[in-house]
Amino acid sequence: MGAQASDTFDATVCRIFGAYYDVLVLPDGKETVRARLRGKLRIAGRKVEESWDHIKARHPILVGDRVTCSRQGQEAVIEARLERSNELIRSSQYEQQALGANLDRAILVMSLVFPDISPGFIDRFLASCHSGGVAPLLLFTKPDLLPDEDAREHASYFVSLYADLGYQVHAINLVDPDPGSWEILKAIVSNGISLFAGRSGTGKSTLLNRLLGTESHLTGEVSESTGKGRHTTTNSMMVRDPSTGAFYIDTPGVKEWGVYHLDKSQILNSFPEFEAAAEHCRFKDCKHEPGADGCAIQEMIETGGFQGDRLVSLQGMVESLGIADRIRKGDYIKPTGRMREGSKYALKNRPPSNRS
Repeated sequence: MGAQASDTFDATVCRIFGAYYDVLVLPDGKETVRARLRGKLRIAGRKVEESWDHIKARHPILVGDRVTCSRQGQEAVIEARLERSNELIRSSQYEQQALGANLDRAILVMSLVFPDISPGFIDRFLASCHSGGVAPLLLFTKPDLLPDEDAREHASYFVSLYADLGYQVHAINLVDPDPGSWEILKAIVSNGISLFAGRSGTGKSTLLNRLLGTESHLTGEVSESTGKGRHTTTNSMMVRDPSTGAFYIDTPGVKEWGVYHLDKSQILNSFPEFEAAAEHCRFKDCKHEPGADGCAIQEMIETGGFQGDRLVSLQGMVESLGIADRIRKGDYIKPTGRMREGSKYALKNRPPSNRS
């Protein structure tokens, strides 16, 4: 039975509807209550300065946040947000999207076939996890649809690459899973909060349907004309697995994963290849810049100490720090291409051309 009318209670945010929030009443999370944010928290959220070093967030409260609420009739009021243990963020130059907080793990669902594997997408996800203090897991889907031996070797290369770097990596056919592989995956997500991320059409919703034993999530389709998944989830949403008590966060399918909220040092530190090399830099405060005297990381880059596309991913991430990942419709005046006056994406302080 839930909290009584005059009670205050702790809860976890499971869904956001503009100014309203659905929260799961703790400790068991079986009761859902509609809540709104106390005015002082809304005001605090609006005071975030829009500048290149503090990108505006969409919400002061995230799915997965622990909050303290008070009852007011049929609804509740969020009085306070408890401190987060971690958070997962993707960002463009103008906005950041925090997908979830207080996560026990974040699972990137990536198709081996269609949509194609994107190592750059994977590496940006891993960088965001590292910076946000979130444990990542890579789940490759559709191994049963690999058309020939060359495709199977190509897929096996990526699975082995990330496993050899020390990441948790699994490959599974979600339509007809191998019992052993499926039980291993179920055991991993059987406790805590698991966030599922990835491109549309990779199997996120199919996976959640199978874990929950329901068809409560819409299953995305892959467009034959574009090869890209159709979006079926528009906001992060957390559900409780009644069989285990674990929580799952389904996130919107995205085309790219921006890391503009990170700086160069955070990106470099997210590459496990550098972990041992960095200890051998000549100076403890080494910035790992090209030409730095005695920089072990630059020496590693110059001598080819990387596998596959990892160096390309690293260079792309660093270069993207000065380029917006996405420009919103209506932000430019044609034909000049200038930012529209008053656009909320027109920053008060323009970003420098070269960000360290």
